[in-house]
Amino acid sequence: MMKSCSNTGKFDLNQTLSYRAKRIAVMNSSENRLMNFTRERETNNLNRVPPGAPQIEGYHDGDIVQVGDKLNLACISRGGNPPARLIWFRNDEQVDVTYSTGGREATNTHTFTVGPKDNKAVYKCEASNVVTNQPLISSVRLNVLFAPTKVTISGPKEVRVGDSITLSCQTGASNPPVEVSWVVDGRPMMSTQSVTEDAAGGWVTSSNVTVSVSRQVNLL
Repeated sequence: MMKSCSNTGKFDLNQTLSYRAKRIAVMNSSENRLMNFTRERETNNLNRVPPGAPQIEGYHDGDIVQVGDKLNLACISRGGNPPARLIWFRNDEQVDVTYSTGGREATNTHTFTVGPKDNKAVYKCEASNVVTNQPLISSVRLNVLFAPTKVTISGPKEVRVGDSITLSCQTGASNPPVEVSWVVDGRPMMSTQSVTEDAAGGWVTSSNVTVSVSRQVNLL
């Protein structure tokens, strides 16, 4: 009987110690994982920095493009944690938010076909991340060359021989402004000329010439 009691007591004691040791090991492992996660999160917060100022490639102020040209404007921001979010604007209107990141560099390439209304248009790129209070900005103003799409001549519909009449010529918008020349019966004529800026971009040229009607005349 004594031997049986001794064995039973020893068995129970070993089981209890083993169970308690396992509980301690599990608690220590959980605490370590929590501490490591906290340290990692604090390290990431400490490493957050604003992105570098955006740089524009594909066009520089003073460059010249023509209507119909395909333009690739690349906005690039280097550095920053997390990488920058890049947005393109045209005359303060958002046009492209599709940027990509690699490492600590972000890129947004805006591709479009140049039109007459792009003359003097301002293309602006904004870079920001969670650290920046205000976005970092870089911009270019386009200089677009294009010819007028129309020329209109106006004047009296009916005249008599001996009348002095004034004829007017007005071009469509162009950049740069065009020069209007009058030729009557093969002879260059003196004329007045003025240039005004078109609201949609470019310049409109207006010219007037006065001629005396002595017979049928041909205007070139």
